[in-house]
Amino acid sequence: MKAGVASFMVAMTELQDVDLGDASVQLQLVTDEEIGGHNCSAYLTEQGYLGDFVICAEPTQIGIGYQSKGLLQFDIQLNGKSAHGSRPWEGDNAIIKAYEVYEKIIDLPFAKQSTDIFDGPSINLAKISGGEVYNKVPDVCTLSVDIRYLPNQDKDDILEQIKGVTDDEIAVHMSGPSVKNEIDNPYIQHLVKEIKSVTGNQEVNIFGQHGFADTRYFSRFDVPAIEFGPSGDAWHGDGEYAVVDSLDQYKDIIVDFGKTFN
Repeated sequence: MKAGVASFMVAMTELQDVDLGDASVQLQLVTDEEIGGHNCSAYLTEQGYLGDFVICAEPTQIGIGYQSKGLLQFDIQLNGKSAHGSRPWEGDNAIIKAYEVYEKIIDLPFAKQSTDIFDGPSINLAKISGGEVYNKVPDVCTLSVDIRYLPNQDKDDILEQIKGVTDDEIAVHMSGPSVKNEIDNPYIQHLVKEIKSVTGNQEVNIFGQHGFADTRYFSRFDVPAIEFGPSGDAWHGDGEYAVVDSLDQYKDIIVDFGKTFN
């Protein structure tokens, strides 16, 4: 994201003295996207800082992420029965119960659905927290699951399906809607044209994002918002990097797109 921010800042310096006609360009720099975006993008959009088209500079290898999955994160506390570790048959292992619930979740109908751009929802067993000592059957375990659901799926329907495989309470940690742009959106097609012009490539990768970005805060106001950024890899890993040569190219695309937006 810092690479995209740097490119955007340079693009703004090049656009500030250009006559853009009726168009204007707005730069929003936010800090809390990874923890929900509630205090930045959510607040800004609620205050009316919207626009006709939004580009979120997530790293996309100069491709366009025009749709994205929704988010549903939740915890389930499973209760069992304690017993001595030498006689586990006298207890009810809550950790085993938690994993059995997870296996039922990934076998539910929503988990097997797909779209023309997504093979299926993303279901991540994020945490299993339980147990105290070696010689005791754990009687409590918390299962934490991160689901990125498809644009044509409904969060509440997914929760109802999950409630059908467990009687334990489901505590939603965080949720948010998917992004559902259409590929023939005129702004997206305009951007495709500028990408081809700057890169010299005949094809532009247009795809669906598995992750979750601040684009959702704009799409709830029916503002088309996409993810489009420079190249890089190993996101959220120790080896995360940006391809430096892509930054100038990305900046040039943003500048040309701004100049020809009308």
